[in-house]
Amino acid sequence: MNNKARVARIRDTVLRILPVWMSLLALSATPPAEAAREEGACGRLVMVMPDLSGSFSAHLPAAVSEIRRLLLGLGPGDCFLARGISGDSFGVSNDIVQLERLPMPRRTIDAAHRTEIVLRKRRIVERLDGILQLKPASRTDIWQSLYSASVTLQNLSARQRDLYLFTDLDDNRNLRPHGLPLRLDGVTARLVVPRRNQDTFESFQARIKIWTERLIKAGAAVAFNELQAVPSNARPSTPSTRIRKGGN
Repeated sequence: MNNKARVARIRDTVLRILPVWMSLLALSATPPAEAAREEGACGRLVMVMPDLSGSFSAHLPAAVSEIRRLLLGLGPGDCFLARGISGDSFGVSNDIVQLERLPMPRRTIDAAHRTEIVLRKRRIVERLDGILQLKPASRTDIWQSLYSASVTLQNLSARQRDLYLFTDLDDNRNLRPHGLPLRLDGVTARLVVPRRNQDTFESFQARIKIWTERLIKAGAAVAFNELQAVPSNARPSTPSTRIRKGGN
């Protein structure tokens, strides 16, 4: 075989394998999970809703402490947002932390990427701590707050969606649903509720039952945990594993 024929054969071989090689290179450079994140999807989506009303103000530091612990479990590609519960739940002032997506690494998790995760979480914590300085809201409208949250959650793509409600469930709008359709399909709602001084066992359980049934009717799976006023160095409380499935 002369040189001219050899060069032609090599050229033909390169042209055949080049498209395959380029396709493999593109797949390795952009993992499917990362591509999904870049398009707006989250791995785990955690939305927290602390009660900003006066009746909950004594419990708010414990709630913020629990939320800070929740952040420890979030990793690359997970998302977090926080919205307050009050009587004016459509206002932008209730957006404590707008959607924050923890970055995915381009290749591997290195020191620079870990530092970026820490800085993002620190920024979230600073915003959360800021609600401790706010003047308590004069009223509570849990249903309206939930409706606003449900619209946000249904418009966000995520592998897992968790909604944490830190509230005494004292709704001074008398639980009126305002005709707003509440949809929480595919969401796990976790009620984190403190026991008030005036509570009897029966009144405490009655409030939890009312809202558990409402959340289940909206399509959510529901879990309950009692919020304890614990020291900051104590182990965090964890939501109950008793999950009740929702659906109409």
